[in-house]
Amino acid sequence: GTHGCTGCAAGKFHGTAGATQCKDCVAGTFHNLAGQAKCKDCDYHCAAGNFHSGCGGAAPGTCLQCTPGQFKSVAGTSACSHCTSGQHQDGAGATACKACTAHTFQDGDGAATCKACDYMCPGGQFHTACGGATAGTCEDCALGHYRTAVSSLPWGTNPTCTACAPGTYAGTKGQASCTACNGSTEWQDQS
Repeated sequence: GTHGCTGCAAGKFHGTAGATQCKDCVAGTFHNLAGQAKCKDCDYHCAAGNFHSGCGGAAPGTCLQCTPGQFKSVAGTSACSHCTSGQHQDGAGATACKACTAHTFQDGDGAATCKACDYMCPGGQFHTACGGATAGTCEDCALGHYRTAVSSLPWGTNPTCTACAPGTYAGTKGQASCTACNGSTEWQDQS
């Protein structure tokens, strides 16, 4: 037979005197010492920019920095939150997210970086505003306007369509050039 009693290992407890088996600490509790009658509640309180992880069994857990793309603005027991669209956070342990800068956007949540705007559109189209949470889109030029295809645009430009010169026209939307009036059967009122 057995002679003597043995205490429960760390991360386990015995709830009653004379218990023959140790029980695991339940979720949200721990004990880092052996021979305990009950487990301690996890302390999830962490500073701003940090969240609590790893509490349970024999481990009290620890505060870790919020990962890039996340933030926690105040100290407390809350988890980190994802940055929303139009924002990003490239650093760990952040207390706020950063807005996307000019000519960048982010259309997803929890991003570490913003994406560069791509203003390239085929001829006959112009690019709508890009920034914040939207990439913008290519849209057809209006009647009487045109835009030639542009291969690459420098930062800071967002070209729109140009009105056709006198004596020329664009009879349908989305034209890359204007057509000249022939001067005999076609003419354009300049008034």
